[in-house]
Amino acid sequence: VPTTLAGHGTHVAGLVGANVFSGLGFKGTCKNCGIAMARIAYGICSPSTGQVQTTFTFATAAKGITWLVDSGTQVINMSLGNSLLDPADYCPTHTKNVWCVAMAYATDRDVTLVGASGNWRIRLQFPAADSRVVAVGGYDESIAFWDESPGSYTFCPYGTNQECGSNFTNSN
Repeated sequence: VPTTLAGHGTHVAGLVGANVFSGLGFKGTCKNCGIAMARIAYGICSPSTGQVQTTFTFATAAKGITWLVDSGTQVINMSLGNSLLDPADYCPTHTKNVWCVAMAYATDRDVTLVGASGNWRIRLQFPAADSRVVAVGGYDESIAFWDESPGSYTFCPYGTNQECGSNFTNSN
């Protein structure tokens, strides 16, 4: 069964390393970069939808970060997050969490960590909220968080701030 909701990291890597001469109309941000990938997600069967969907654990995130650091990677993109690890001060108060340990391992070796800001329209999510991580996400013209439903929850899929901001897409 094909895994659904997969491939986001590959898409981001394509944006970073896109070849302007491909004829596809895209120009990456790092012309001479090599790209290494660590798949941290795995498929789980969702009986309610009849699909296989992807998920990850703190341990798989940590293992991917550690493997990339040990492989000589200079920048690690974490286009993922976990609201269980919010707020921004999670790692300083949970120093033994495997994901936090892996991020410390990376920064101790001068690896730059980049994180997706998350899909909330009111604050950064973990890991982008961590002070060691460069947060990347969508902003509007006034440099405020991107908001798909200003002043209301009308266009928010869950009727709250969740999934209504920076990276939210209604294009499925």
